[in-house]
Amino acid sequence: MYSKEILIGILLAKARPNIRISTDERLRNGYKIEPEIHIGGNKFFLDSISRTLKQHEINSKVRNHDKKYFKLRISRLHDLLKITNMVLPYVGSEDWTWFKESLLIIEAKQHLTSYGCSRIMKLKGVL
Repeated sequence: MYSKEILIGILLAKARPNIRISTDERLRNGYKIEPEIHIGGNKFFLDSISRTLKQHEINSKVRNHDKKYFKLRISRLHDLLKITNMVLPYVGSEDWTWFKESLLIIEAKQHLTSYGCSRIMKLKGVL
């Protein structure tokens, strides 16, 4: 298990915030938006990160990517907001600021409108 400061350092160094945008004709605006954070590494390392996140009431899943490489995935909106609030005071990187802004759009349910969806795409750099 890691202390909060070490966990923040690991998140800054290894975590990759991402928002998957895929087309889905069943939805009103035609796009499905899924925010997530990935961390790659060996199973022991990711299991210890997962236990530390659990102490902060953040749920995560460790999945086998191939024989020796595993991925830890965090995808619940509530958990992602906790992580960004934990990391943002220590970061000057654009990766986390656009991710936080996108999460706030999703939390307000604005991503279900065409304006909110296009705003997220602009933040991500797709448009």
